[in-house]
Amino acid sequence: MCNSCKRNRAHCRSKKHGEPDQFPIPLKYIDVTRRTVTDIDSADEHEIHDFWTKDGAKELTGQWFGKTVFTILRPPAPPGWEWVASRLTKTQKTTRPGHLWPEVWDVMGKADKKIALKYWADFKPKRDAERTRHGSVPVLANDEVYKKLLSEARAKFSLPKSPAMPCFVRREASLEAITASQAKEEDNFGHLMASTKDVPGPRPHDQHVAPTGASSEEWFGLVHTPIDIPKALKIPEGREALEKEWAKLENPKRPAWDVSRVRPKAEVIAESERTGKPVHFGSLRDLCHIKNSQLGKQIWTYKG
Repeated sequence: MCNSCKRNRAHCRSKKHGEPDQFPIPLKYIDVTRRTVTDIDSADEHEIHDFWTKDGAKELTGQWFGKTVFTILRPPAPPGWEWVASRLTKTQKTTRPGHLWPEVWDVMGKADKKIALKYWADFKPKRDAERTRHGSVPVLANDEVYKKLLSEARAKFSLPKSPAMPCFVRREASLEAITASQAKEEDNFGHLMASTKDVPGPRPHDQHVAPTGASSEEWFGLVHTPIDIPKALKIPEGREALEKEWAKLENPKRPAWDVSRVRPKAEVIAESERTGKPVHFGSLRDLCHIKNSQLGKQIWTYKG
C-alpha cells in the first residue's frame, strides 16, 4: 500500500472533498499533501493538488465522483536510494523532478518535461514549508508501531492476489523411444499416434487451421526471455545463435555490406568535412532470446 486512498461520491454541491477522517493509520504518519481526482470537466477541479493540513475540506462547484489520495510518510531511505512518489528509487544525477519516476520522465516530451519541472519548482518549497508549519515528524527506521500498523492496514485494504493460471506438465519422449509396435493408436483426425500406456509419447497432432490474422492462445503463450550479450556469449547455444545471424548478414552471395571497401571512421569524417557531403554512421545491436522460456529447459531454443 503506497498511499492511503479515500474514494468519495458527492451527492450535493455542499459535499466537501478530502476530509482526513477514518484513516487506517494515525494522522501523524500521513504527509501534508493531498491529491483529489474528480470527474468534473473544469481544469481547476478535475485534479487538485493541495495540503489537507492547511486547506482543510473544500466545497466543489458540483456533484462529483473520484478519489482523494493522501501520502504515507516513509522512514529514511537506505544510502544511495530516495523516496519518489512513495517508491524507493536509486539516487541519480538527473534533471528529473522529485515527484516523477524515472520511467515516466524518460517517455515525456520536451513540453511536458518543462511543465513538470515548473510544477515541482513551485510545489516542493510549499510542501517543505507546510511540513515545517504542521510539525511533521519523520518516521524513524526503528518505529515498530509504524511497521505494525502499516502491515495490518496493507493486509486489510490491499487488493486480493490474482488467481494462478492453471498449468500442467507434459512429459516428452524422443522419437527414438517410440517403436513401430507402440504407434498403433489413432487420434481423432486419423493420424497415427504413440501409445502412452508404457512410455510417454509426443503430443498428438494439432490442427492449425485459422483465418488470416487470427492468433491462438498458444501463440499468445509464447515467451521470449532476453539474455544479456556477455552472458549469451558464455552459453554455447547462445553464442551459436548470434554467430548464425551474423553469418546471414555476411553471406557472400547477398551480403548486407561490402567489407572490401571498409575505411577508418576518422578518414570518412575528414572527407565529409572537406567536401561538405554529409555522411551517416550506424551500428547494430546484438540481441539474444530464449524461445519457449516458459517451458522446461529441454524445450528451450536460442534465437539471435
